[in-house]
Amino acid sequence: MNNIIKRFSNNSELNQRKYVIIRVLRFTIQLIFLFIINLALGPYPIPLPILGLSAPWSTFPGAFELLQIMIALLVVPIVPVITFILSNIFLGRIFCGWLCPFGLAQDIAALITSAKRKINPKTHEALHKVRWIILTFTFMFSFIFAYINSIGSLDQYKTYLGQAFILTPYNAFSPDTMIFATIPLNLLLGLPSDILKGAEYLIGNGILMFRFIIMILVLIGMAKIERFWCRYGCPVGLLNGMISKYSIFGIYKYPERCDNCGVCNKVCPVQIDIAGSGLGRIDHFECISCMQCVFACDRKALKVTYKS
Repeated sequence: MNNIIKRFSNNSELNQRKYVIIRVLRFTIQLIFLFIINLALGPYPIPLPILGLSAPWSTFPGAFELLQIMIALLVVPIVPVITFILSNIFLGRIFCGWLCPFGLAQDIAALITSAKRKINPKTHEALHKVRWIILTFTFMFSFIFAYINSIGSLDQYKTYLGQAFILTPYNAFSPDTMIFATIPLNLLLGLPSDILKGAEYLIGNGILMFRFIIMILVLIGMAKIERFWCRYGCPVGLLNGMISKYSIFGIYKYPERCDNCGVCNKVCPVQIDIAGSGLGRIDHFECISCMQCVFACDRKALKVTYKS
């Protein structure tokens, strides 16, 4: 708990009590939801716009996984598209900040390692391009496989590339799928049974080894920068961000109450310049609706509300 507030122990403007409460509340909700989605209660036909739902025992399907599958299988992806639109229009990126299992993993990593919240602005902006590349390649492969399916040749490509990559090109290599699905499933199946066999298993499986390396690099990034994957790699967050700019739910700023102490910027896990925002709604593309800035501000210059 000390790690939550230690960075601001000398800042008299920080409303520490409320800030700690919102952090604890958010962690609690994230943990409860992580437990619920791994109970294998479903699957319920309600796709969610978050990562970490790739395991076969997940209670809910992932909207992004479903979107890729339906494109490849030449099915109009009405359900996942509607999910992305409605969830973000009415709730903003609440799913990213409060329910995403991979977001929880990043929050825990940041809490343990005291990961940085702010890095060089130029580096920050440059790294933002990575998630656009990931999203572009994901859709590019999905539509390529849709075309191959339309000419009746999809089965032969499954033999060479594997069904996972054909149907869900992002999940075939994503770090969240490795952490929440591939590794737990292999352990449950007893593959491998010990560390030595595990090393041999990885070395003998080039694709799995490549996925493992990606996961390690992302884990290192998570330990160094808070919400590393949300900021720079997550295609789901990117889609959510594009839509949530038009959400009826958001954080509003009242400049007349602001004394420019900068606490809101310090507590933001995705490096948004909240203090530099003007009057009205903070329609920032990056905001994950964690609300830490709102509860850290003791001058009530920020408010969570629906548009009137």
